[in-house]
Amino acid sequence: MAASPEGDQLRVRLAENTARFRSALREAGFSVPEGGHPIVPVMVGDASLAGRMAGRLLEQGIYVISFSYPVVPEGKARIRVQVSALHTPEQLDRAAAAFARAGREFGLVRKAPVPVRGSVRPELPEKMQAWVYYNQAGADGGHLRLEEVAVPRPHPGELLLKVLGVTVCGTDEDLFHGKFQEVHDGVIPGHEIFGSVAALGSNVRGFEIGQKLCVESHYQIPGYLEEGIIGLWGPKIARGGYLRPLNGGYAEYVKIPTYCAHPIPEVLDHPGFLPSILEGVGNDFLIAKYLLDQGLLGTVGVVGCGPHGLFTQMFLRHFGVARLAAFEVNAARLKLAAEFGVDLGLDARVADLDRRVADFTGGAGFDVMVDIAGGQRGVLETCLKYLRDRGTLVLFGLYGDPAIQLAGQPINDIIFNQRELQLEHAGKRIRVRGITGREGIWDSLIDTVALSRPLQDKIMKLVTVMGTLEKLGGDTLALDRRRIMKRGYRPFGAGF
Repeated sequence: MAASPEGDQLRVRLAENTARFRSALREAGFSVPEGGHPIVPVMVGDASLAGRMAGRLLEQGIYVISFSYPVVPEGKARIRVQVSALHTPEQLDRAAAAFARAGREFGLVRKAPVPVRGSVRPELPEKMQAWVYYNQAGADGGHLRLEEVAVPRPHPGELLLKVLGVTVCGTDEDLFHGKFQEVHDGVIPGHEIFGSVAALGSNVRGFEIGQKLCVESHYQIPGYLEEGIIGLWGPKIARGGYLRPLNGGYAEYVKIPTYCAHPIPEVLDHPGFLPSILEGVGNDFLIAKYLLDQGLLGTVGVVGCGPHGLFTQMFLRHFGVARLAAFEVNAARLKLAAEFGVDLGLDARVADLDRRVADFTGGAGFDVMVDIAGGQRGVLETCLKYLRDRGTLVLFGLYGDPAIQLAGQPINDIIFNQRELQLEHAGKRIRVRGITGREGIWDSLIDTVALSRPLQDKIMKLVTVMGTLEKLGGDTLALDRRRIMKRGYRPFGAGF
């Protein structure tokens, strides 16, 4: 590398990238020898596992070399990775997350063992504060009331969490304003939850008191095909309506099934991050991960720049999308999209939209259109219009009108059943995929976010931490939803 200011900058960047990647691998649990060489050896030991792991990494676009006996001594097999000065922090973090997933898959690294405590019944208060929902608005016009209620006790297969933080879903914002009359009176809402284990049910193994967790909101009840959502509604009843749901997290304590609990690493437990948001961004991560796994990170358009749209754009950029455009009618949200890295923001109402899309895509159309907005037939038509031949349409935004269909199927059915269709439209062959939920992606989501502080910071730029949960009801009445994209709260009595 020539001696020049540019060469010096590259050397510094190479050293920084090497140190960053080595540190991330060690944090994931791998043995990485000390040193600053940009060719990083990751010790594996077993030659067969090294080869299989290298293959798994290659499938994810992480290019590595596996060395085993007789090139190196038997039992000292390793995988070598070349770090470059040109690698971005996001690329390095993505590679480290891929190593962590592959390492766990092949049993090369494990999370720290958790002591088995069996049935633990620590002393708990009898009462707690909670925000309770009522269909009939109160004198202040609000549907939430702060009440003192009994602290729940966990049954077999359940955990009791002390709530350490929550974020507020857009569905809850609608609930607070009386838009869901089918929700039962007396329910404690809140399904984006971060907490620590306060008590365990009698047969629970693998968790310990004080362990910190985030929560999956969807849960099952035997005999019901549909899932319930914590703090909103239970599974549907055949004769109509919903079962009463599990109470949610706008309280001092919340009881959850163990299968809804996802341990978080210490690196995510810091004042600048609210781990409850992992539930909130799960769908958006799933969309980006699907496109990554399908090799569809070419030219992507995202329709809608609300929280889900912006989080989806963040993850797509983190995963290395080549070209990214955002469609929106709100100028302030388009500005946010630009700040988070989209290459082109498009006001869907402008007269020259066709020309701008053609210029951006070279006249071919988008490889992928992601429908986050939903709602109106015009949104779906925009997505179909600007897709290229053999392009992919990802459906996430819901449509209230069941007459809005593709291939004879209501859009919402395609989404909730995560169906994949092939169809022809305006002379183009199009693949359609409905996406919703977080099933099967929690480990990958947690790894990806944990290994990238820049990504954590970007996510939290959309979250306004309002204070402690005492303020939830008053804030709801005064909130300007145009100004605050997503709000979060620390626990009751935490001080701020």
